[in-house]
Amino acid sequence: MASTSSDNKDVIECKICKNQYSTQQLFDDHLKNNPACSKLTCDVCLKQCIHIKSLNTHKRTHLKEKPFKCDECEYSTIRKSNLNRHQLTHSKKQLYNCKYCGLPISRKDHLNTHLFVKHYEELSSPDEVSSTEIKEFGKV
Repeated sequence: MASTSSDNKDVIECKICKNQYSTQQLFDDHLKNNPACSKLTCDVCLKQCIHIKSLNTHKRTHLKEKPFKCDECEYSTIRKSNLNRHQLTHSKKQLYNCKYCGLPISRKDHLNTHLFVKHYEELSSPDEVSSTEIKEFGKV
């Protein structure tokens, strides 16, 4: 759906031009009559993106298209950056070692997950694992 204004939950705001509409029909009409806004709006779910590249990547989620495939396993993804990060899991190069048990780990986010899961009681302070990295733990 389109972005909703924080002031009034019943108002739909076009993220591109910032115009506001009181109904979904008025917003849909706006998109039909404004190619600049329509061009940056997903035709499946009406998500709006500021850049065409972001919209094209987003559209792949509806098609289940995952053009970036790992050469070493079955993993595939819609973003090249995700593939690059994934490929570190196959690396023989261990960039990090757990200071509590010495486990060699190739990715910092995996080290932080390991610390949080295996050594939570041993952590010297909550700051040892940053708050942005803690958000990742909810996904594990």
